[in-house]
Amino acid sequence: MTISKESILAKVSTYDILNHYLSPYHNSGRLTQGKNISNPFLPDKQNTPSFNIYQCSQNNEWRFKDFATGDEGSCFDLVMKLYKVSFPEAIEIINRDLCLLLNNKVNQNHTENQSKLIKQVYSFKKREYTDFEMAFWRKFGINIEILKKYNVAAIEVFCNTNKEGKLYTVKSESDKFIFGYDNGNWLKLYKPLDEKQFRFQYLGVKEPGYIFGWQQLPDKGEIVFITGGEKDVMSLAANGFNAISLNGTKPLQ
Repeated sequence: MTISKESILAKVSTYDILNHYLSPYHNSGRLTQGKNISNPFLPDKQNTPSFNIYQCSQNNEWRFKDFATGDEGSCFDLVMKLYKVSFPEAIEIINRDLCLLLNNKVNQNHTENQSKLIKQVYSFKKREYTDFEMAFWRKFGINIEILKKYNVAAIEVFCNTNKEGKLYTVKSESDKFIFGYDNGNWLKLYKPLDEKQFRFQYLGVKEPGYIFGWQQLPDKGEIVFITGGEKDVMSLAANGFNAISLNGTKPLQ
């Protein structure tokens, strides 16, 4: 089945699309009609939230509206405006983020290959570091410059699929923050305050033979330390040493 507005709505409701993309902007599990939240299109939070969703009585479609700014539209308009993309690009994003697997030519008999494809479907949202998060890094001598150099970001929320192909969303919290080692086509999550077995996780497919810190090494040098993890690499770099990690940890998928 090809990707279109109709094929998407045959698999997921307009409410579920709105709720998925608005989840980073509210603290409740599911939005309810008439409950105002801060407008997600504005750079700063509204002092008086005026953005809400509602269900049309004529066709049962769920839409959004902000009476203060005049913003309104469908779930597709929301994605177009959030990502600043065209309609064809928006439905591609929805298909990817909600794991609808439309326009998927994978042979259904090849369940192993299909499972691998599902695991590649993910999304995440970065944000600025909090003071609490920076205090964590400073314990290891790591400052914001080092974090930027090694492409480490604070993650506000991420979405992934489990082994059954069902979508789930995880938000960072003040006592359970999430960091991401961003490698472009894939991301390694680091959740330092989680239990050990859940501390690391991949989003996407790890690049074969990947070595953390390799791209940051200078062209010339006499000594390179091989460490057990990314944090050690950055801690050594903050003290003027060259280091890499072979990244041998096997995180969750």
